[in-house]
Amino acid sequence: MNDQYTSAVKLLKTNKYNTYQFFGIMANAATRPEDGLKIAALSCLSWLRKRLEGNTVPDCLKMPEEDRYDDVKNEDFRSFNITDEYIIDAVADMEDGIWALRIIENDLGALGGGEAVPGRTIESNIAFRIIDNRLQCAFRTSISDKEDVEKAGCIRFSLIKELCLNPLFGLKQIEKIYDPDNMDVVNEERINELFSLYRSKDNQLPFIIYAYDDFSEASDTLSPGGIIQSGLLELKKESIRKNVLSKAEPYASRYAGYARPYFLPKRLFEKFSSMFSTGSFTSDDVLVIDPKKFGGSRKIYSYEDKSSYRDYIGNFTREKDIDFKDVLFVEEAKILVEQKNENYKSDILAQLDETTRSLESIRSKVSRTERINEYHKEGSTDSNRELQKALEQLQKKENEIIVLNRENGILKNRIRRMDDYISFIKRKETRPSQHNEIAEWITSYRYVVFDRKAIDCLNRNDAENVDIDVICDSLDYLEHLYSQYLFEGMDKEELNDRSSAIYHRPFEVTPSGIPISARGECKIKYIFEDGIRREYPLDWHLKIGNHGELIRIYFIIDKQNKKIVIGSLPNHLVY
Repeated sequence: MNDQYTSAVKLLKTNKYNTYQFFGIMANAATRPEDGLKIAALSCLSWLRKRLEGNTVPDCLKMPEEDRYDDVKNEDFRSFNITDEYIIDAVADMEDGIWALRIIENDLGALGGGEAVPGRTIESNIAFRIIDNRLQCAFRTSISDKEDVEKAGCIRFSLIKELCLNPLFGLKQIEKIYDPDNMDVVNEERINELFSLYRSKDNQLPFIIYAYDDFSEASDTLSPGGIIQSGLLELKKESIRKNVLSKAEPYASRYAGYARPYFLPKRLFEKFSSMFSTGSFTSDDVLVIDPKKFGGSRKIYSYEDKSSYRDYIGNFTREKDIDFKDVLFVEEAKILVEQKNENYKSDILAQLDETTRSLESIRSKVSRTERINEYHKEGSTDSNRELQKALEQLQKKENEIIVLNRENGILKNRIRRMDDYISFIKRKETRPSQHNEIAEWITSYRYVVFDRKAIDCLNRNDAENVDIDVICDSLDYLEHLYSQYLFEGMDKEELNDRSSAIYHRPFEVTPSGIPISARGECKIKYIFEDGIRREYPLDWHLKIGNHGELIRIYFIIDKQNKKIVIGSLPNHLVY
């Protein structure tokens, strides 16, 4: 066993950046926007179930596939939160045309299936909103990294391709972004259309132009009697055209949500070059033209240099100020829904009060009727009918009370989550700016206390390489939420729900696995209820990150005195 710290994992402050962004509109005008919103939401849930393949799928994700959208009612779509080793938030208000999804996960090799990057957090946002009878769609991936880590590459949502290929849906940004039948630039009129598209302020996708030789100038070089040669040339030109267009469908699929691909024949090179000011280019060149909105730069690549131009296209939107129009991602959608709920909260409470008064009146009437019937013994038919009617009214009102109480509970939960977040923001104002001030800062805590060894850890230089906000968030979680779960009876579902609402990231608390035989930094001395000071292993830890350990906080739990006693942080222990 080694009772020493590992060499410090050098972690710098968090660097958050976008890697992929896309905005589009549902393209199929025959599909009602309300139906399109259902299709989009069901497609997202199906996509999530595929991502969770091999794991337990939560009940809130178990919905029909998108082709059965007509079987699903608006009220079947509910907002939900899932907190595990990842966080999944969904906001649903189908009546107001809003559905949004957010996934926050630690990097487990999710980007491109490569090696996981220690400390990397991936946030995926997908949102849909109906405005002016159009279904707007937005997609964004953000990465949180240590400052000294090479930035992640761009991975497009596979969901975009699925929506593009869905005949009931489709996606467009001015023009359809998946349209294999409209990729061949056949005449000068089409070049004019592309130039208008390039200049449009709503165009946020670059062009990728494949230049090819259609041998349109070859007829001038034929011999005077070259009839056979002319026929062969036409066959060759047609063969080349078919070969080029055979690439249309796979290319359209490849670039859906990245760029607008087109094929440009040699006979139109001069017109295109003049219109777009590209300079000269040749057959087998690939032209990449940025939208006018983003500067309109032009680049020319060799067709064989696929990695260069595909890399440029793939990373095009990451640093751009993409206009998502009226779409609301999860955080914004939550605020709108909360405001809406605040507006009708008083109405629900007033309705609940009125229904309660009405219920008491009916109960009095039932009681009075029962007493009259008891007095008359036999009772009259009219009196029995009156009693039955009153009982039916009573049951109806009691059902109303159940529904209103449920709605009231939902509202109270939302208010509590807002209060939680406001309290958290206020607590953040008191945070220390230096690592060696953290121990003094937590002296006001009720549940969390530091052992001397924990204070020594924070005074070491290696602790300063860990983002102080991440440490403070973790301690805040232990003090204000996890302690309620440990000592005050909060259930796990409420713990996870409130945690995701406040911190927007998963915290995992598990046994540390440190054995009794461990020594040194893996143990602390503590006095439990028997009054004797003994040495105990730090048998619990909070952890963030995998494959490199972004942060570890080791502690023991004193249930008798309701204390979480921290003995080591923020680096990993080896024993």
